[in-house]
Amino acid sequence: MARLALRPNTNQAGRAKTTHTHARPAQSPVARASVGATLARLLARRHFDLVLNARGRPDLERLASDIRVEGVAVITRDGDVAEATTRDALIDAAAGLGGLDLLVNNA
Repeated sequence: MARLALRPNTNQAGRAKTTHTHARPAQSPVARASVGATLARLLARRHFDLVLNARGRPDLERLASDIRVEGVAVITRDGDVAEATTRDALIDAAAGLGGLDLLVNNA
């Protein structure tokens, strides 16, 4: 999971300012590179069952496998959401989990 750390710093005038630094996780490249992956992990820790979508199946399955250890249901559907068949598959998957409570579109 990506962490956001705040550390005090000073600007050229010597005034304190806040700088954001991101610690990189030691997991799969998807976890390092994706805000969506980080959000999926956080939602799983809060007991959300998830339907995950991405265009790349191997990375998607790796992420799902990592998330399943949280004890939640994870359904994956690869494909481009610009295509109606992909959107229909996502809707059907969400229905299979009891419906949709939260939708995140992270491009």
